[in-house]
Amino acid sequence: MEASPLREINVGGELITTSIYTLTKVPESKLANLFVNPKTKVEYDKYGRVFIDSNPIIFRELLAWLQYDGSYKIPEEYRSRVLQELGRWGVENFETKNN
Repeated sequence: MEASPLREINVGGELITTSIYTLTKVPESKLANLFVNPKTKVEYDKYGRVFIDSNPIIFRELLAWLQYDGSYKIPEEYRSRVLQELGRWGVENFETKNN
């Protein structure tokens, strides 16, 4: 049986389901390494899901930005925090010209 392309992750205590494709869209990023590099230190919750210590609202905005190849318009109220999060995960240079 083939592995599911979907991943359920725990972000700040909230479960978020997204595709492995979205999580690894920027291959050399810290975010992608959580899911593809076995040497990367990963935290897990008690159910074995990857745990990301972040604000789930901001992280959802980051995922939307990746899903739309950087063309997603980040809401102004979250913009500065999302840009910080992009930098934290090493995906900030991915198509930032549209934001």
